[in-house]
Amino acid sequence: MTEEFKNKIYELRKNLEKKTGEKFGPKPSVTIEAKTLDELYFFTIYAALKYGRDYLVDEGSFKGEHRLEFDSANLVVLHPTTRPLAPQPREGVLVTTNDKGIEDYFWNYINNGKLEDNEHYKYGSWIVGVPKGCNFYDEHGIPRGSKINQLEWCINHFVEKGYGNNHCSITIGCPEGLQRYDKQYKDEQKGSTECLRQISLKIKNNKLNATSFWRSWDLFAGTPQNLGGIVIAMEYISEMINMKALDIGKDLSKVTPGILYAHSDGLHIYEHNLDVSKLLVNIT
Repeated sequence: MTEEFKNKIYELRKNLEKKTGEKFGPKPSVTIEAKTLDELYFFTIYAALKYGRDYLVDEGSFKGEHRLEFDSANLVVLHPTTRPLAPQPREGVLVTTNDKGIEDYFWNYINNGKLEDNEHYKYGSWIVGVPKGCNFYDEHGIPRGSKINQLEWCINHFVEKGYGNNHCSITIGCPEGLQRYDKQYKDEQKGSTECLRQISLKIKNNKLNATSFWRSWDLFAGTPQNLGGIVIAMEYISEMINMKALDIGKDLSKVTPGILYAHSDGLHIYEHNLDVSKLLVNIT
């Protein structure tokens, strides 16, 4: 499979070079700017096919498989709340989520910290915290979430202290989580750590901007749902800030969602999604 994958990438880039007159291959850093999430998805897949590095997975999900991975990817969405949030199918190729799925993802995975016994974590268990009555530690004594609601703290901090601060950064995961890779778990061979590691919130010109960092990120299957969920979080946070300010009689300007930023040094397309990714952006 290794040679087949490499040959596919070689032929793809050779064909693109014939069409464009440009040379394509790995770049140390790539920035993709788009107006909407839908536009971003296809721009980023196209960029990965042009600039991604052939990367063999020695350990982790799909061990032994190859993927195309950016060394560093910087994504910018200028109007992220534009509907639909989910990417729209191209050339009859289905995408991996829809707006209802994104809405459910926000309420059940980002804004809900309740954990089942077999879950090592979910983003909500760090973002809004593990609720009382839910086991805080996994079977090896490693924390599965936060003891505080970071999202609520950030909302209150903006209302109480004002918009001009750089304090509101939500941390996902903990140093102890690295030990999951060394442990044997009942439900799987080894544990894992959170792909999303941070969400930074800033209010500039009364616009709430959100920046996320991902240590590893499945571009084809994960990015649409993940970023769509963060956009709904931006809408939720803006609404809550406005409501709380009104409730306590604080004279604050109305906040609306602003720009969405995302960074990753592990954004990738798996080998098994290469052909469908090519179809999505209509290249061979």
